[in-house]
Amino acid sequence: MAPSSARNSPMPVGRGSRILTRFLLHYLRAATRRPPALEREGAVLAGLADTTVHGMALVEGTTFSCRALFWVLRIVSAVGLSKECRHKLERLMGLMLVQATLDDLLVSSDDGGGMCIVNLVMRLVRVFVASKEEADTPSKRMRKVGRLVNKYLDEISQDQGLKVSKFLTVAESLPDSARDCYNGMYRVLDIYLEKIVQGGNEFVWSGFDLTIYLEGFDRMAYPKTALLTRMANMLIQMSLQNPLTLAHP
Repeated sequence: MAPSSARNSPMPVGRGSRILTRFLLHYLRAATRRPPALEREGAVLAGLADTTVHGMALVEGTTFSCRALFWVLRIVSAVGLSKECRHKLERLMGLMLVQATLDDLLVSSDDGGGMCIVNLVMRLVRVFVASKEEADTPSKRMRKVGRLVNKYLDEISQDQGLKVSKFLTVAESLPDSARDCYNGMYRVLDIYLEKIVQGGNEFVWSGFDLTIYLEGFDRMAYPKTALLTRMANMLIQMSLQNPLTLAHP
């Protein structure tokens, strides 16, 4: 007779991976609170961080929310993570970006410098867009992420140290169909451009009306990505004419 007890039955691979992953996360989180342990066991902890991410990839992150994945990223980054495993974790995060909130995206850099890690957000948006490229029509999920990115742009537009190229890359990271209208984008661009020309420089939009410039593009029915490209070219020309105007670290 076959044993009726589940005691001798093998544990499902998915369930076993989830249990191990949660245990490792608990251990790594505790380790981050003990600086001596980080110095003494750095290599071992980095290996455990990689194992944790491999386990999450095995179950495709189904047991973690997007916010939890941001939390996981902070933990494993603190102990060290290989490039391959970081790519795996960011892919899981990007695929679930529709669940993210603005607070999730405003991730502080490890050294406390800057408002947030813009490069991370750009990578996550690329993953999300790539996963939706085969769709024939824009989805509600894409538009939701579009609204999230607009809010994010509104936040980072306050950072005078943010490079123009990064700001525009984030702005152009989504297809035109991700936004219902561009009024919010125009306002954010206006705020950002005002920030980068502050400081008493006389070369500040001499006689230039940004609103008219943007409305002109709208009347000419230019694709909105073309609008942003032209804006980038304009800023580059300004920096060539007067490097001090757009000089940022």
